[in-house]
Amino acid sequence: MEAQTGVPASDVTLAYAPPPTTLISVELPAAMHATHGPTVTLAVDPVTETVADVKARVQKQTGVAPSEQTLSYDGSPMSDGALTLGSYGVQSGEAVAAAIPNPPSALPFSVKVQMPSSLRALYGASITIPTSSSETVDDVKAAVQAITGMSAVEQQLAFGSLPLTSDTQTLGGAGIESGDTVKLTTPSPSVTVTLPPELHSTFGPSVTVAAGPRAKGATMAAGPIR
Repeated sequence: MEAQTGVPASDVTLAYAPPPTTLISVELPAAMHATHGPTVTLAVDPVTETVADVKARVQKQTGVAPSEQTLSYDGSPMSDGALTLGSYGVQSGEAVAAAIPNPPSALPFSVKVQMPSSLRALYGASITIPTSSSETVDDVKAAVQAITGMSAVEQQLAFGSLPLTSDTQTLGGAGIESGDTVKLTTPSPSVTVTLPPELHSTFGPSVTVAAGPRAKGATMAAGPIR
């Protein structure tokens, strides 16, 4: 910020509260490993989200209806969909198992979403999402959000060298076929800094500066200039 405003770094106080990051993994039946791997990772908060919430997210990634899923934790069935994961003792970072009587070995129509490097430790190089040629770019973004927690507005998708800029465009309209890969990226990391009133006439009420990935999209406030 000093480079943009001329105010020495020693005279600026920044305040930033990062959002919490919580997740669980769901162990899948062996018949689904070839498509999805042995587990899927979901960005959920065990304290507030329910068993039903998790089943809905599993459906987003696997196409398996919630009614066909039975979740268990540490060998005990999680039979009440209205209860939170925390009620069953599940904590962030832990795994639950999904029993699926007739697991699909393949999906009728699916796309792979290539993950950015910052997400590969959790999700691998890509995730497979069940969809159809008539679904839209926005539908894919909604599925990615359900799985990773990344909001749709933060997502930028591309198919080959073609940016998918219209959320209402169908996958078929973009030339995407089952098994194809779209690339997920995020906007360049930046931080918006709210400036004190005495700097507004020169710089406006805020400035946006490049930042590391941990602060991406953050808004900070600069304290009074001494």
